[in-house]
Amino acid sequence: MNGPEFLPDTSGIHFDDQYMDDYNRKIRSYVYRYAADGRNMHAEISDLIQPLPGQTVLDVGCASGELLTMVADANAGAELIGVDIKPGTMKDPSGNRDPRIKFMAADATRLPFADNSMDYVSALFVLYHVKDKNIPAALEEISRVVKPDGTILIATSGKRNKEKNRMFDAKIAEYRGLPVPPHFNEPFTTQKAKVLLPEYFDIVVDHGVEPQSTEMIITPDRVNDYIHSLATMGPSYEHYPKGYFKSITEKVLPVIYSEIEDKGYFTDRIERTCFVCRPKTS
Repeated sequence: MNGPEFLPDTSGIHFDDQYMDDYNRKIRSYVYRYAADGRNMHAEISDLIQPLPGQTVLDVGCASGELLTMVADANAGAELIGVDIKPGTMKDPSGNRDPRIKFMAADATRLPFADNSMDYVSALFVLYHVKDKNIPAALEEISRVVKPDGTILIATSGKRNKEKNRMFDAKIAEYRGLPVPPHFNEPFTTQKAKVLLPEYFDIVVDHGVEPQSTEMIITPDRVNDYIHSLATMGPSYEHYPKGYFKSITEKVLPVIYSEIEDKGYFTDRIERTCFVCRPKTS
């Protein structure tokens, strides 16, 4: 196998920020559709959000509103609010927004809502983007705005999630003589969530979705998608990632090709968990 056929087309990637818009965000997460178990975690979680007409659902870190759109499709009459610190992500790649959702730019540590005002609050795969020192403030804000009888859904990744991807991050940094960007060491893993969340909420242990622990299967026709996903991290190394794709060619593709030649496909780990919580009763 040779490499050039798998080099990514970078014309649509915005180098100044990996989450500048929803195009980049979806490239980053696209590879999860290749999970060996075939699961769609967002769809499973959306089934747990069943607001009555007039109830309010808040999604923190909503991006273009994928979760809230699923909720709107299944539940009429609820008020759906999505907040994200990156306004550019609140439109899909075509520049559209779901008119059933009220989008707002807001920081998870300073939510612009009244106390006890939300029936559901979700934060899916977002708190690991919050600086470690600010995570308590984000959890306090979620606790503040949810109603006493409300539901909180928080999803995050395990420390082994996309572990080969992280290995590639380190290889690229070493190759270029740069430190690994600190946010690659995600502070809010599943393991840390199990310790932190009970300080703010009661975890509902008998309700929710099963943790996802599987492999993503990257066959030759999917390598380009995996490389695109890795390439979104280029801006994290420097303001303009000159030479970043040469690094991928030199340090990443040989590893992927070697594994594909050995067994016909390349794998990376998926570990994700959703915690379903209630406000503390004591």
